[in-house]
Amino acid sequence: MSRAFACLLLLLAALAVGPAEARRVALVVGIDNYQQVEKLSRARNDATAVAARLTIAGFEVILRTDPDRRALSVALSEFEERLRGAEVGMFFFAGHGVEIRGTNVLLPADIPSTLSETIILREGLLLTDLAQAMSDSGVRYSALIIDACRDNPLPRQAGRSTGRTRGLGRADAPRGTYVVYSAGIGEAALDRLSDADTSPNSVFTRHLLPALAEPGVSLDAAVKQVRERVRTDAAMVRHAQNPAIYDQATGELFLIPSAPRPEAPPAGTAPSVALPPPPGGADATELLFWQSVQLQGQAPELEAYLARWPDGIFAPIARARLAALAAPAPPPRSLPASAPAPLGRDGVQQLQRGLAGLGLDPGPADGTAGPRTTAAIRAFQAATGLPVDGEATEPVLQRLRDGPAPGSGELARGLAAQVPSLLEVRNAAEAVRVLELGTRLAPQETPLWLMLGDAQRDRGANDAARRAFSQAQRAGAGTPVAEEAQRRLAALPAVTPVAAGTQPGAPAPPGRCGVSFAGVRSQDGLTGFAFRNSCATPMAFRAECPGAPALARGDLTVGANSGTVVWAPARGAVQACRVTSSRAR
Repeated sequence: MSRAFACLLLLLAALAVGPAEARRVALVVGIDNYQQVEKLSRARNDATAVAARLTIAGFEVILRTDPDRRALSVALSEFEERLRGAEVGMFFFAGHGVEIRGTNVLLPADIPSTLSETIILREGLLLTDLAQAMSDSGVRYSALIIDACRDNPLPRQAGRSTGRTRGLGRADAPRGTYVVYSAGIGEAALDRLSDADTSPNSVFTRHLLPALAEPGVSLDAAVKQVRERVRTDAAMVRHAQNPAIYDQATGELFLIPSAPRPEAPPAGTAPSVALPPPPGGADATELLFWQSVQLQGQAPELEAYLARWPDGIFAPIARARLAALAAPAPPPRSLPASAPAPLGRDGVQQLQRGLAGLGLDPGPADGTAGPRTTAAIRAFQAATGLPVDGEATEPVLQRLRDGPAPGSGELARGLAAQVPSLLEVRNAAEAVRVLELGTRLAPQETPLWLMLGDAQRDRGANDAARRAFSQAQRAGAGTPVAEEAQRRLAALPAVTPVAAGTQPGAPAPPGRCGVSFAGVRSQDGLTGFAFRNSCATPMAFRAECPGAPALARGDLTVGANSGTVVWAPARGAVQACRVTSSRAR
């Protein structure tokens, strides 16, 4: 039998060799690490997984994660260049997107947090521009899949928001273009179904991934399957999410054909290699059909094979599989004795109340073991020598009831032990929460203050980092920890308002950093006021610009070690701006 299957594999490999297929090109972007607006946690995972699926489907894939405006522009230029001469172009984006004045805008990692819609329109990626560029490239089929319909991350002040509060608006797709949004107009797309949802992907993308791998299913049919599954999942948590489809494409796109065939050689020529006859009486068509059945393995495909080849070489296998699928499902297996059963709702509530009594902040005693409860359980398990898995089980509850209470230092160290894994998945906010809890439990544990300062500094909260390092210095006076805290304090940027920068390009005073005015430019009837930030952290600042009083109404923002241009209508002669205040974000 093994020799027969080896022959089959050799034959399938020979049949797969053929002329080069039409080129397919994809640009895949995922952004979690937004510098000035709310960060995400699954967009990079979504992009990486989609890129892998498209690579398997024969696409030339350009993958970019956390690109800023410049990196995204470079990637788009490369994408447009590669689209020339291609048959299919695809763009996938996971991250933040907003609708402004009827235009859908995708946000790069360094988009400023601003109330100026003009700035967002100029510094974001306009979906209409991208769709038109793909159409103009000459590709036969363009597809854009946008998982960016989350809540608007941009600021709101006095009832005003930048763009639509949630979701994207309707897409006007050029001819030959197929557009998919992960949620309908004005709807928010779910990243997760609940705090206990452990999937690494958003609700939309987790269903998209297997759909992209189905042979013989068109993109449109696959997306419609995804839409129904997303609707069902969202309804389970009382949420409305209806992926939107805007189809102006001509024809169908099949990512993975069900039964690829080698092309016949041109008339008058002979094939370069003569294939041996298929073994065991099976012809090439049967073998290729069976290969597609193997990928699916469901009853309809098996029945289709038997209807065409009732006496085929794989007929006995097909009938055996159909019989197995028709058999009643076996009763669920009980957990092995070594695996403790999870607690019910009442047990989890008892556990949450006990952990709260230790100061571990498991959240409300609601009987649901969410992330905060899991973190508290892990800390308790580490402090008491139990296996650390974060599971709410009877042994954990029994140890909490009957055993001696662990010390606050042990609990704090159990919390700190979770920080590396949290930072590895870019969950800086949870890392900071866990460390702040640890320092409240055991303020004498000076290494925790250093870890907290590092976590705050890495997320750009330099004022909070300065407070943590200062506390480490005080708590560890006379120890190496205090010396290390002093070194880290000295390495933080000194943030000082720089009002002297009233001349274009005026530098900050020696040894300090800040925001300075860098000049003006004009375009389309607007004036752009340029500012430069010399600090290694994002800054919020205010400026007075004669002739443009609108700029003085609220905070402006600029990224770390970078510049920004604020566009506004100007009246009268344009003069130099004066930076009146600045602070670290």
